[in-house]
Amino acid sequence: PWCCLSDMPDSPSASALLAELLMGGVAARIVADSVLLGEARSCKVLVRSSQLHRARWITSPSTFSEEELAHLALKCPEAT
Repeated sequence: PWCCLSDMPDSPSASALLAELLMGGVAARIVADSVLLGEARSCKVLVRSSQLHRARWITSPSTFSEEELAHLALKCPEAT
């Protein structure tokens, strides 16, 4: 079964979220709220119910500071 992760205001935003989820290994799909064509239509991003927790974790805001992210990216032994 599928469940709604997010209501997106437009098709490009839904596609970006879908790509992020797929890269994270989450089965996801987009369902348009209307039959109208175009990028301005609202969409729902659905994920498998069994992967909802992972999908929420992938899309949650980062809790790392910019300094911590730089430290991790550079693999420095100690923070400066």
